[in-house]
Amino acid sequence: MNIGMCATHSTARKTGMSRRVWRGLQLALSSFLTDKLRNILVLSAVTLAVSALTIIVATMEGAERKAEELAAKFGPTAVNVVGGDITGENLGRHSMTLTWNDVRALEAHLPAVERVSPYLYRLGLSVSGNGKTHAADALGGSPEDHGLHWSWPLERGRDFTPDDVRYARRVCFLGSLTAERLFGDRDPIGSIVSLDSIPFTVIGVHSKIGLAADGVEVDDRATVPITTMAALFNIPRERLFQIRVTFAPDTPEAAMPGHIEDVRAVLRASHGLTDGRADDFILFTARDILSFISILKGSVVLFLGVTVVAAIFISGFILANLFHVSVSQRQREIGLKKALGATKFDILLQFMFEALLLCTGGAVLGLLAGFCISRILQRFELLHIALSGFLFFAAFAGACGIGFIFALRPARTAANMPPVAALRNGP
Repeated sequence: MNIGMCATHSTARKTGMSRRVWRGLQLALSSFLTDKLRNILVLSAVTLAVSALTIIVATMEGAERKAEELAAKFGPTAVNVVGGDITGENLGRHSMTLTWNDVRALEAHLPAVERVSPYLYRLGLSVSGNGKTHAADALGGSPEDHGLHWSWPLERGRDFTPDDVRYARRVCFLGSLTAERLFGDRDPIGSIVSLDSIPFTVIGVHSKIGLAADGVEVDDRATVPITTMAALFNIPRERLFQIRVTFAPDTPEAAMPGHIEDVRAVLRASHGLTDGRADDFILFTARDILSFISILKGSVVLFLGVTVVAAIFISGFILANLFHVSVSQRQREIGLKKALGATKFDILLQFMFEALLLCTGGAVLGLLAGFCISRILQRFELLHIALSGFLFFAAFAGACGIGFIFALRPARTAANMPPVAALRNGP
C-alpha cells in the first residue's frame, strides 16, 4: 500500500512539473510575441555572433578538407625536391641547383624508387589564342606522362608521349584558368596558341586545383614538354627547377622517413656537400603540407576565435542589460503572478525560456546569414567552405550558452522579487 501511494505521489509530482514547464514555455512565447523592441535587439546581437561563428567554423573545416585533398593529390609516397634554399625567397626566383645528374643519381642509388621526374618552371608567360592575349602566371616543362608523374591529371585531352619529349614537339597543356580566359566555354583542344610568340598546339587542359601562392595562380599556366622548354625558352639545359621522387604506392608510411633521408643523402653526395655544409635544396612531402596547414590553421583559429568570443560577450551583455530593463518594467506582472501562486521556480523558468527562445531564434538567423555569406565568399573563391553537423551543433550550443549564462542573473532577480514590493513599485 505504501509502495503504491509513493508511486502515485511520484507520478503526480512528475505530471505537475511537466505542467509547470509547459506553462512556463507558454508564458515565454506570449512575452516573446509582445516585447518586440527587446526581441529585435537581442535577435540582432545573437545573429551577428552566430553568423561569425558559422563562417569561422565553416572556413576552418573547409581549409582542413582542402589540405587533406591536397595531401592526397600530392601523394603519400612522393618526395618533391626544389633547388636552392627558398627560405624567405619567392617561389620560382631561387637558384636552380638541381641537374640531370641528380636525376640519374637518384635513379641509380634508390632501388625502392618507382619514378624520378624532372621539372622546369618559369614565372610569367604571354599566351595568345582565339583572338585574345593573356598574361599567364607561369610556364612549366614536364616529361611524358605528366599526370602520372605529378599526380595532376588532365581535365580533358591527352598527356605527353615519349615522342613529344624526344622530338621536343610544340604541344602544350593549358591551365584551367588560362583556358577559360582565352576560350571561355569553347573546347581549346586542337587549337593553336602562341606562347611568347611561339606557336603551339593545345593537346590538354589541366584539372583545376584552385590554389594561389605569392600572387601566382596554380591554374594560370601553360605546360610544354621539358625538352621543348629547354630548347625554345632560353632555359639552361642542365639545370632543373624541381625533381619529384615517387616510391611504390604500397610503401608503408613508417618507411617514408627513411626514404626521405636516402634522397637527401644521394643529393648531398651528388652536390659534393661535406658534413657541416647546409643543403642547397629543399625536400617536402604530403606530411609537410599537412603540418604547415595545421600551424596556419591554429594561428587563424586563435585570431578569429578572439573575434567570436568578443561577439558572443557583446551579444550576451546586450541580452543581460535588456533583460534587466525588462524585469524592471514588468515588476507589476511579476508581483501579480506571485500573488496568484506562482513560485520562484515558475518566474525563473519563464524568463529563462524567453532567453532561450530568443537565442535559438538568433541561432537560426545566424546560421542562415553565415551560410549565405559563406556561399558568397566561396563563389568568389575567397574561402573554401565546408558545412557539417558539428557546425549546427556549435551554433545552437553557443546560442543556448549565451541565453543561459547571461539571462540567469536577471531571471533570478525577477524570481526573488518580493510580491508586495513588486506590486508597489511596478509601473
